Amino acid sequence: MRTVQNTDHRCVALLSGGLDSALATLLAVEEYEQVLALTFDYGQKPARMEIEASGEIARYLSIERQVIKLD
Repeated sequence: MRTVQNTDHRCVALLSGGLDSALATLLAVEEYEQVLALTFDYGQKPARMEIEASGEIARYLSIERQVIKLD
């Protein structure tokens, strides 16, 4: 893994609600002062569970999350 000098204190994380994106978001929270999580609603049934899970993760991490609807 390569270390990059942090020149900004903000980060956007893609949070699907799964283990991989949850861990990546946690690492972003540990590194950056402000993290915005984005979750995509692609209109399928599994998206509902992913949206709920990502919301729970964002609340636990005390970060803002936005759901983006894909048409």
